[in-house]
Amino acid sequence: MKQTQNAKWAVNLAAAQAFFAREGHLRVPRKHSEHLGTEEGLESRQDGTDGGLMTKLGT
Repeated sequence: MKQTQNAKWAVNLAAAQAFFAREGHLRVPRKHSEHLGTEEGLESRQDGTDGGLMTKLGT
């Protein structure tokens, strides 16, 4: 299933918020991938492993 631009934006925003909450800044390393669990309320999966979502936040 292909994601819409709005869905991609929401995933990236949630990833940035999670990173900021944990690290206290948004200087994301280039190769960093952020794992979003199901608790963020995001239904789609990119990696399909454990019900969570993985997004390449650094790119």
